[in-house]
Amino acid sequence: MKKYRAFVSWGPLAAAVLLIAVSACSPSQPSSPGGRAQPESSAPAPELDDSYTAEVDPSTGIVRLPITVALGLPGEGIEVDGQGSDAYVAQCLTEAGYPHIVEPGREQRTAEWYYFGPWVEENVVEWGYVGPPGPGGDGSRTYDPVQPVNAQSEADGWLDARADCSAQYLEQVGRESDVLATLPAELRTAWAESVTYAESTHTFTQVHHEWAACVENQGLAVVDEYTGGGWIEGVDVNTLSEENIRVAVIDVRCRTQVNYMQRILDQAAAYEGPYVTRYEAELAAAAKDIAAIAEKKKTLSVP
Repeated sequence: MKKYRAFVSWGPLAAAVLLIAVSACSPSQPSSPGGRAQPESSAPAPELDDSYTAEVDPSTGIVRLPITVALGLPGEGIEVDGQGSDAYVAQCLTEAGYPHIVEPGREQRTAEWYYFGPWVEENVVEWGYVGPPGPGGDGSRTYDPVQPVNAQSEADGWLDARADCSAQYLEQVGRESDVLATLPAELRTAWAESVTYAESTHTFTQVHHEWAACVENQGLAVVDEYTGGGWIEGVDVNTLSEENIRVAVIDVRCRTQVNYMQRILDQAAAYEGPYVTRYEAELAAAAKDIAAIAEKKKTLSVP
C-alpha cells in the first residue's frame, strides 16, 4: 500500500459531517503557512516512512493522505455521510407533502482542501481569497440539488421533514463516520496529527521561506504573524475585490512555483505511513465496510 502519488474543504452538502478531526482549520481560518518559530521538543522523533507520499491534485483541490487512501475515502475534509442522498430526500419530502425535485448540476463545483488557504488558481482567479460560495450559494442560486417545486415545498415544517428524511436515509445505508470511529485510537490520533507534524518540520519552514521570497519578488509584503487577516500586508481577505483577486493569484502562483502543497503534505504522508503498515488489516476491514455503504447508496435512490 505504498507510493501514493499525485479536497476546504468546500465539500457537498450532506446530512451529517465526517467528524474525524483530520484538519483543525476551516476555510475562513486557514492554518498558518509558516513563518513562526517552532517550539523545542524533547519528545522522541516519530517513525517515518518516506515511501508514502500525498496525492495532491491542483486541478480539483483534492488532497488524499495515506490513511484516507487506504480507507477508500474521496479526500481530506470531504463530507462523506449522506452523500448520494439527493434523490431519496427529494422523494421523501414530496411524499411528506413538501414537493421537491433534484436539479443536477447544482452540486458545489470545487472540493478544494483549504487547510493552508487557497491553492487552486482557477478558483482564486474568480473568487480571490474569499473562495467559492458555500452550500448556501451566492445570493442568486444555491448549490443544493434538492430544490422546491412550489410554495408548498417550503411550508411550515419542511425543514424538520428534510432532517427526518436525511436521517432515514442514513439509517438505511449507514454512516461512514461510524466505521471510522471503530478504528484503533492510535491510528485515529495519527490521522489527526499528521498535518500538524508536517507543520513542525524543516521542510515546512523551508517551503514557507521560498514562498515568501516569491511573493516579495512580486512586490508584496508578508506579515510576521497570522492574525486572521491573511499573510499578505494590506489585503482584506474577506472582501472580494480586484486587489483581493490580484494578490491571491500571485500567492497561489508562488505556491505552485515552490510546490508548496506536495512538499509539505509529503511530510504528513511519511508520518502516516508506518501506521498504515501497522494497521493494514484494520484499515482493510474498514475500507470494506465503507465500500459496502457506497454500494447501498447506489441502490437506494427512493424511499
